[in-house]
Amino acid sequence: MDLAIETDSQGAEKLLFEEGKLSLITHIRKLSLYHEKRVMPHWHNDYEFAIVRQGSMFYNVNGKDYLLSKGEGLFVDAKAIHYCHADGGEDCLYIYAIFPPLALSFLKPTLGQGPFSMGCDAFLLSSEDPSQKQVIDDIYALYSLHHDESDSGLLFSSALMFHILGLLKKIIPEEKKKKEDPSIPYLKAMLHFLNSNYDREILLSDVAGAAHISPSSADNYFRHFLHLSPKEYQIKLRVSKARELLAKTEATIEEIGFQTGFNSASFFIRTYKKETGETPLESRKKALRASL
Repeated sequence: MDLAIETDSQGAEKLLFEEGKLSLITHIRKLSLYHEKRVMPHWHNDYEFAIVRQGSMFYNVNGKDYLLSKGEGLFVDAKAIHYCHADGGEDCLYIYAIFPPLALSFLKPTLGQGPFSMGCDAFLLSSEDPSQKQVIDDIYALYSLHHDESDSGLLFSSALMFHILGLLKKIIPEEKKKKEDPSIPYLKAMLHFLNSNYDREILLSDVAGAAHISPSSADNYFRHFLHLSPKEYQIKLRVSKARELLAKTEATIEEIGFQTGFNSASFFIRTYKKETGETPLESRKKALRASL
């Protein structure tokens, strides 16, 4: 089954924290669950951590690439635009944890940019540095404790979250801390527009208009931060949505093509195969076999 990113009215990713439980999401996941072994660009109001268990992967955070090898991790700050993809054709198994920074609201005077920011877009974690390895070990422990619903489990998980963030505040060098790139709000506005209108025929001027900038600036922002043109992003988003519908619904190939913005079944099939290496029917059969 393919996984797609859902966003809210502001363009931020919808994260489903379990009601009445600790605000924490942890998973072990393979990149092959995503179209092209690539998680589409997105952002959210929460801290994100990723630790590679097998293989390697690239994370791009606000336009900067980070290569993560086995045993290495990455911290991604709240509100940073990020995506990840496989390093070459090999799959990658990784653990990730996401939790909100609201618990640190009482530290606002000392955080500089407020409780939603640690002051840098991302920070690479190496197992060779003792303090950074402690963060990695804490993320593993947090994953193990996540499903312990006892009072002690919740307390230990909460303590670990504070310990992780305390370590980060200590080990992130001052020179790594910086203000948000002024281009990021424009990019977020354009991503939100495309995510909300991916099934429509959209001109570059429409994308630019969502951020009140020129078409050339819009194209430059996408290529600089996402390494894609707006049109390429829209096509990948359409295919990702189509792949999800193929796996989750019984709609016909033609119906799914029209639902995701393709004006003919033949164009949908041709584009889908070019992007994924397989036809929509082959993709549906594969998803069906995987669900049995």
